Amino acid sequence: MTAFLSVEQVIAFHDEHSDAPLRDRGRLEAAVMRPQAEFGGVFAHPTLWAQAAALLHGIDRAQAFADGNKRTAWTSAVVFLAANGFALRLSQQEMFAFMRDVGSGAAGDVPEIALWLFEHAVPA
Repeated sequence: MTAFLSVEQVIAFHDEHSDAPLRDRGRLEAAVMRPQAEFGGVFAHPTLWAQAAALLHGIDRAQAFADGNKRTAWTSAVVFLAANGFALRLSQQEMFAFMRDVGSGAAGDVPEIALWLFEHAVPA
């Protein structure tokens, strides 16, 4: 069974690195719940990688915090994957470049982000 993150966990990840306020709790809740979205009992994002990508992309796009959205999106995706048995293997420079691309849209949407995460994952 997949271990999903709560909104409170994501807020805690954010607050570890930033004093910037939460601007829109509703947008954050929607982003955090995105990996769990179901239609007719079937996950909208059926793989762990797609769920992690939906979480990362959703938090980044929601811009729910006044600052620290990319860092919170990254941390949330990393913790989500770790809770489900995977780690990401990459340099800090690769992570910064990837998150810059996520923010600009150059990394693509959920399917492309999911593939990138899969390609950089190792069992924890």
